Amino acid sequence: MSERALRSQKSASNDVYSTLQSWLMDGRIAPGAKLNIERLARELGVSATPVREAIGRLEGDNLVVTTPGRGPAATARLSFEEFRQLYEFRLLVEPWAARSVAVGRLINPARMLTDELAEFERALASGTPTRETTFAHDARFHSLIMEATENSWVRQSYWQTHCHLHIYRLEYTGNSAGNTADEHKAIAEAIHRCDPDAAAEAASEHLRLSYARSVTAFRDSGS
Repeated sequence: MSERALRSQKSASNDVYSTLQSWLMDGRIAPGAKLNIERLARELGVSATPVREAIGRLEGDNLVVTTPGRGPAATARLSFEEFRQLYEFRLLVEPWAARSVAVGRLINPARMLTDELAEFERALASGTPTRETTFAHDARFHSLIMEATENSWVRQSYWQTHCHLHIYRLEYTGNSAGNTADEHKAIAEAIHRCDPDAAAEAASEHLRLSYARSVTAFRDSGS
């Protein structure tokens, strides 16, 4: 295969991966739904090869699971208990991450966090932010902090769990954009000041409040 053909195949695989990941995250592919490779290939207008490659990557994200005799399927929706455990994991990891990046000025992500917040606040000012907009901002904001830790093990673990968190939150929670912006701003300001204790506490408080909002929304849903 020529170098050009290889680049084209890689590009197709990346495009299919991004599309399927989006469909899994926004519920277009429902939790637990079986994935038919041939049907997906037809729908996306590609061969089966990039679909198989994308599904393999999505298994690594824990968004897809393959079982013998059944094939690939979207990972089942989280139970409330699993959701609670995810927040316990986040409370262990994210305050540590905020503390870590608030110390080192060379890896300090404050400028990127401020830029991300400014973009999100413009969406808020327009009066049109959706739940998906809020969650996309939330993912980017926390990922910027995780990336700045320069710890590949933490980053990978965080990404795998955060995918599931978003599936759950899209299903059960309302739009808390204003709360999210204010709590993120407190984290960003502490990181900008290089105040590790304040950064860790702001991250912890954000997670506690986010969890409380999610619990309320879950109960209100009657699930």
